[in-house]
Amino acid sequence: MQLRKIFFLLFVCMVLGFCAQAQERNDVDRGIEGAKLIWEIFKTSKKDKTASNSAKTTVSECESAEICFENKQKNRVKVEFLLKNATGTENTNNFLIIPSNGNECKYSLKMGIYTFTVSSMAEDGKLSIISSGDMKLTDCAQKLKIIE
Repeated sequence: MQLRKIFFLLFVCMVLGFCAQAQERNDVDRGIEGAKLIWEIFKTSKKDKTASNSAKTTVSECESAEICFENKQKNRVKVEFLLKNATGTENTNNFLIIPSNGNECKYSLKMGIYTFTVSSMAEDGKLSIISSGDMKLTDCAQKLKIIE
């Protein structure tokens, strides 16, 4: 990309030199026009970089995530998740009860690593753990977990 810019600048300087000779300008005028051209190119390349940086910051401004669970079992399922932090786990009452063949979502979760437990709920209310583990939620994450 830099090589293209250099060739472009050389081409423009050559064209300006021919135009300057045709109009019988002196060396000072040619130097001023060349400096103006280089300044404009510099400003436009700087604007492009600023625009790409601002686009990156707007994407990373998202500070929460969401997760959805889909239950494909015949029993209701309870999903509990706790946010891990430096002192252990943070209990923020993050749980979902998902009906059979249903789905539920939890929105506006803090970013970080969560410990989750998926339990099957029998008709009498007893819980039996199906699976457990850790999952990482990052900026603006939208995850779907299927429970089979």
